[in-house]
Amino acid sequence: MTLALEEAVLAESAGEVPVGAVVVLKGQVIGRGRNRTRELNDPSAHAEILAVRDASQAIGSHRLSGAELFVTLEPCTMCSGAIFHSRLARVVFGAPDPKTGTAGSVLDLFSQRQLNHHTLVTGGVLRDACQRILQSFFVSARMRNREEQISLREDALRLDAQALPCPDDSTIRSSYFYTSEGYRIRYLDSNTVNPRYTLLCVHELGFWSFQVWSLVSRMAHHGVRVIVPDLLGHGLSDRPKKSAWHSVRAHVNSLIALTKYMDLTPTHIVAIGNAKAIGTELCSVLKLDESSVLSIVTARPPALAALAESSRHQSCRSIGGLSRKQLNHLVGFPDNVVKALIAHFPDKGHAAVLDAIRKPDFSPENTLKSPTFCPVVLDETHLDFLERELLIK
Repeated sequence: MTLALEEAVLAESAGEVPVGAVVVLKGQVIGRGRNRTRELNDPSAHAEILAVRDASQAIGSHRLSGAELFVTLEPCTMCSGAIFHSRLARVVFGAPDPKTGTAGSVLDLFSQRQLNHHTLVTGGVLRDACQRILQSFFVSARMRNREEQISLREDALRLDAQALPCPDDSTIRSSYFYTSEGYRIRYLDSNTVNPRYTLLCVHELGFWSFQVWSLVSRMAHHGVRVIVPDLLGHGLSDRPKKSAWHSVRAHVNSLIALTKYMDLTPTHIVAIGNAKAIGTELCSVLKLDESSVLSIVTARPPALAALAESSRHQSCRSIGGLSRKQLNHLVGFPDNVVKALIAHFPDKGHAAVLDAIRKPDFSPENTLKSPTFCPVVLDETHLDFLERELLIK
């Protein structure tokens, strides 16, 4: 059942109802499944169905005689039918389902002697843990539904969710949070269970969370939880129309509110480029050690310099307030990376960000007018640095 719960956590991370299942034969796991109805656009993609399919493929037979199914939620009518047809010997479930359960809650198909196959049933194994993850999911879902009904402030702009690419990783969950000012913040969360560390990443001002997607995937493999918000004015978060809103303190306050909402204290702050001031101040407010701030500087990796030199014939047009010279720093990266990085240029809300970070008092070392400014795209050099800092030290 613990393994089934692990599958349920993966389902929750993907925004699915958190139900997980495993099939065991002679003490060995031969099939795994988690709820994937939304991901696959398939109403039959319940955890039990996918686990049974996986097990059948593993042993090369549509009959699973002698095998046992462990699932975190009482099976529904559809899944009970699949259990009978696959000839499973036993079903063990965690939480009862008072609305659709057919192992005793609404119906008890397993007690029907008229059916030609009979499967033993055990219920209530790790019931509290199985119920807890479901209850937490539905509480959050109801909260998100209420928040989505909150109207956009008149002094802000908001991008359509389809305007920017989404992470191609089912373990990364995208969610929204509203500040006390009424602005909506979009954040990504790897939602790693029992993490070794928790990183709060602050992307570079003028860009968005896309800068650190590669970090989320890389660190998740090491058991590190990564949380990446789109700063207000960036990405899919709300965009105040006036540049006066943007300050180190304003962004820090919004990030502090996010950590309280998520009920967590990060162990490290990763600050990209000109967000270093925000990362440092955030670390101070959270009372973390100074060494907890991991800064990724804007200097180009040496390997990229040679590549850009050999690609002088390529050029970037001026986009969203960035000059051709500044965007030429992106030469050598794949077209899809460049397009994603600058996908939300331009609009009035983002123009306010650009106006703010042109001011030396906001980001003295990395203003757009600085000759040393260049956008950061994390590469293997940066990721190796973060791994050394976190996993070796």
